[in-house]
Order: sequence, then structure tokens, then C-alpha cells
Amino acid sequence: MQRQAPPFWKTIPVFRILIPFIFGILLQEELKLDLFQLSLLLSATCICWASTYFKNNSWHYLNPFARGLILHSAVVISGALLLFANQNKNSPEWMGYKTDHCKAWVAELEEPTTPKPNSIGGKASIIACFSNGSWQPVKGRLLVYFKKDATAASLDYGSRFVFRKLPQIIRSTGNPGSFDFASFSARQQRFHQVYLSTNEYRVLKKKGGILIYHYLYKLRQQMLLLFRKYITNKEELGLTEALVLGVKDELNKDLVAAYAATGTVHIIAISGLHLGLIYWLLHFLLGKLPLPKRLHLLKSLLIMAGLWGFALLAGGGPSVLRSAIMFSLVILAGNLFRYASTLNSLSVAAFLLLIYNPYWLWDTGFQLSFAAVLSIAIFQQPLYEMVTCKHVIVDKIWSATAVTLAAQLLTLPFCLYYFHQFPVYFLFTNLLAVPLSSLILLVALLLLAVAPYHTLAQLVSDGLHWLLLLLNGFIRFMESLPYSSWKPLQISLSQSLALAMCIVLFSLFLFLHKKIFAWSTFACVGVFFTLRLISFRESAQQKLLLIYQIPGYSLVEYVVGHQSIKLILPGKTKELNTMNDPSISASILHRYHCIKTSEPDSSTSLALNFGLKKMVVLQSDFRRNKLHSPTNSDWLMITAHCK
Repeated sequence: MQRQAPPFWKTIPVFRILIPFIFGILLQEELKLDLFQLSLLLSATCICWASTYFKNNSWHYLNPFARGLILHSAVVISGALLLFANQNKNSPEWMGYKTDHCKAWVAELEEPTTPKPNSIGGKASIIACFSNGSWQPVKGRLLVYFKKDATAASLDYGSRFVFRKLPQIIRSTGNPGSFDFASFSARQQRFHQVYLSTNEYRVLKKKGGILIYHYLYKLRQQMLLLFRKYITNKEELGLTEALVLGVKDELNKDLVAAYAATGTVHIIAISGLHLGLIYWLLHFLLGKLPLPKRLHLLKSLLIMAGLWGFALLAGGGPSVLRSAIMFSLVILAGNLFRYASTLNSLSVAAFLLLIYNPYWLWDTGFQLSFAAVLSIAIFQQPLYEMVTCKHVIVDKIWSATAVTLAAQLLTLPFCLYYFHQFPVYFLFTNLLAVPLSSLILLVALLLLAVAPYHTLAQLVSDGLHWLLLLLNGFIRFMESLPYSSWKPLQISLSQSLALAMCIVLFSLFLFLHKKIFAWSTFACVGVFFTLRLISFRESAQQKLLLIYQIPGYSLVEYVVGHQSIKLILPGKTKELNTMNDPSISASILHRYHCIKTSEPDSSTSLALNFGLKKMVVLQSDFRRNKLHSPTNSDWLMITAHCK
């Protein structure tokens, strides 16, 4: 008798646990339960679990269902407990509780410092503070900015320093639509920042950190020096550093915008594409070694060590660690002669990464990486089977096209929500950009390998230069084409979730052919367009007065419906460009466009009319005699340094 295959749901046990685990993390972030409440819930869950084993109870026939429900409830509470344990604020040793009576702090750099335009920035952990006549252990993380000098330039990973200055709370600008830096830092458990000039800190002789990270950061620095020796063009150097090592400090912002507009920004982020190439390279090189079959496990361990070494060398971000875990599971399954389910491996990777850092759930790279792999796992094969290609080359091209199309499906809601644009020519751009970037990565690694031989290294660097020139030129050409990207697109979180549900339900209908999923898809489409219509109606009726925080300027904008008038009151800065103009983000958020921009004379006080309302602006050089007659005002705006 033919053995019946188990239901699909039972072949992905980790995925079944992952969903309630993520729900528990989200629930804790929203409700912020304390330890007593979480312990009480966990105790109640354990009691309910034990009660299902009692005989002659009313739940006797529902025991399997009850146990499953209780088990999932326990997983939800475990996710909430994990997030609670990762919040520094829940520890009595958190630095925020000691700022009032601490006279000195000892901090340790978590990674090498980064040069900024006016300072040297770094991320540090507070390990001790001086209070009540003694040093006490403290938990906390902060951003630290050093004044540029020889002492700050000598700091690296693990350097410890002591300072007296009181750290300040990280705050966002509050400009509508702008990046919320305070929330971003809070999810990294960083709530404070401090700027230290030359005489405000002292470097300690003793260093901290983990030994393997010391070696990795030194190796990374040596590799960066080699790249900077042979690659003279700053734009090409920044792209090479990002492709090989994940270092994005030297990346040209206009170039990054071009990659984002063409749908190829994933090339810059170290992810499964790069790690897959490293896996192939290691497998190819180790395959040439004359190893006996009994040492096959050693070969697999060496490949895994190489993958994890590259992942850590590239910064250890969520997307590259996800790839390292999945490749490791595939390698282990191959040695155990077992089949590794892609969806189950993906779930294991997500589960392990969230255990390590539950706040990665809000990381954009984490979300896009897992959405892309999940989308490829679901849609790539059905899309590939839709077209039959007999020619080998055409078949390979269609296979790559199917992968690109599949990856775009589930990442579409995330891209629209975070980047507010849709790359129209992403399919054609990726067909050339992806293999070209893979070739650049291989040539860059070859450059590192032949670096001791100057003449050979110079030849390799010349070839790398032309490849980088070709890739960047191609990306800029695709960006310059008419309608290369559809922007700006404003989509709210609720709309992006509705769009994602539309894609998921329609996929289930295609695969399972059940009418309930078709009707559910239509319902989700209706919800999505209803939410869109409501948001369009609200933006058409809006009336806003926006006063932005921006260094060197007083920027005021009056919005009525889909139009606005912008007033720029000059300050220190000579030019307000698109890189520091917060009104661009606000216009995307509130769906309006500026119809008039004016820069009034800064030598006089201003009386501005906004519809039926009037606002008087007092500037830094204000004097009472400049108001020739009393004036009524609905709003009064006082600029910086106004006496």
C-alpha cells in the first residue's frame, strides 16, 4: 500500500512555532508587561498544561487541541519574556537610573570608530560608573562622538575610556516623515549620546572585547588598506568596500540613490547573493584538494568556517547571518543524508536570530532578507514552470528572471512602505547587475589574494576598475531612462499589511485552488483600496502649518490640500539642498507639492499670512522699533538667538 505523504503543515514544525513566537515579541513591545505579569501568565500556562493530563475531566476529548493551544500560548509568552530580558531599562543597573548621582563613567567601544564630518563617531557600552565613593557595575549603550585629534584616531574596538560628562538623551528632530533616529537607537538599546572634546576623557590601558573580534577587525582594516592602495576612485572604492566587507562609510549617496531607484540596492548589502558566491568558491577550491572520502566532514566544516568567518568579517548583519545559518543547515543535512526544507531552514534561521536579538524583527534588512527568500521559495518554481525553454542559454536567462520576479512579490509591500518608490525596470537591470556584481566580488577577492605581488595586483585592479565603471555606468543609465522609477509613493503600515495579505491569499488560491482564498483575496483588495481612498480624502482636506527643525535655517511651510507654500528664513548655511531638506519627506507623507518658495529679507521682522491666520516671526536681529505699529497675530515664531 502506498504511504500517504504527511500534510504540508507538519513538514514545517519550526515555522509553526515561529509565528506565535513573533506574535509574543510584538505583543510585549505594544503592551510592555512587567516581569510579574509575564511570570503569572507563564505559571497559569503550565498549570493548564498539567490539567490536560488529568483523567475524567471535561476536557478529555479536547486534550490534543487544548495542549496545542496551551503550547502556542507558552511560545507567545516566551517571545514576550525574551524581549523583556533584552531591554536594558528593565535592569536595575541600567545607566539611565544612575545619571543623577554618577560622577564618572567607564565605557568600552563595541566596534571601530567611524570618521564623521566634524567628529569621530563610535558605539560604546557603559560598564561602570563612580558613585558613592566606589565603582559600580552599570549596563547601558550609547553613541559617543570624539573631537578629531590623535587620541581619538587611535581608538579601536575594545578601547576603554573614562569620562565625567553627563550623557544626553537621544532625540529625533520631530520633522514629519523624517527618519526617527531616537526610535531606531532605542531598538538597539541606545538611549544616550555624548560629545567628548580632547580634555574630557582619558583612555585606559586595559582593553576589553572578544579576542576573535580583535583579529577580525584587524584583518578587515588590512583589507581596507589594500583596497585603498589600489583603488583610487572614491566612488569605486566605496562600492568595493560595501560589496566585499559591508563597509558603507565611503559610499556615494547619489550612487546609493541610483541603486535604490533601479531596484538593485540589494547588491550593496551583504546577503545571500554574496554568501552563495563564497560558498561556491570554497566548495570549488576545497574540491580540488586530494582528500579521501572519510574526510568529507572536514571539508564541510572548513566550508562552514569560511562562511561564518566572511559573515562576521562583513559586519554580522541580520541578512548575512540568515544566509550563514541556512547554508550551514544545508551542509549539515547533506552530511546526514537528509533533505533540508527551505521553509524550515528559513524558520530556523529567523528563530535563532530573534533569540539572539529580538529587536532585529524591526530591522529593515532582516525583513527584506527573509521576505525575499520566502518569496523565492514559494514562487520561483511555479513561475519557472510557466514557460518551457529548450535552448540552454534561454532557459538559464528565464530561470534568473523567475528568481528576480519571485523575490519582488513579497518584498513589494516592504519596498513601498520604506522607500516610497517602485523600480519599473528592476527586471532588466538585475539581469545584468547581479552577475556583474558577482564578478566584481570575485575579482576584488582575487586582488586581495595577489596583493603581495604589486605588478599582478595592479593588473587585477585595472580590470576591477573597468568592471566597477561598467556597473555604475549601467545603473546610472537605467536610472536616467524615462519612468525608471514610480515615485513618490506613500503607503501606510496598515495598507502595506493589506497588500501583503492580498499577495499571500492569492498565492494560496493559485496553489490550493480553493474558493475561500479567492473571496478572501477580493476582500483584502477591497480593504486595501478603501484605506487608500480614505487616506487620499484626508490629504485633500488637510490644513497644516509645519515648522521644521534644521540647522542654520528657519523653514516654515503652510499646506492646504495637496499644495503648499514654503518660506525659508536664511541662517548660517548658504544652501538648502535635497540632502538636508526635511520638507521632502513631509511632502511624501502628507501627499502635497510645493507651488511657491520664497526667501523673505532677514533684516526685518516678518508678518506672514496663512489663509485667515497671521504669524509674526521674530528673528535674531529683531528690535522693537522695527514694528512700526502694533499688529495682531495668531501665532508667534521666535527664531534662535532672538533677544
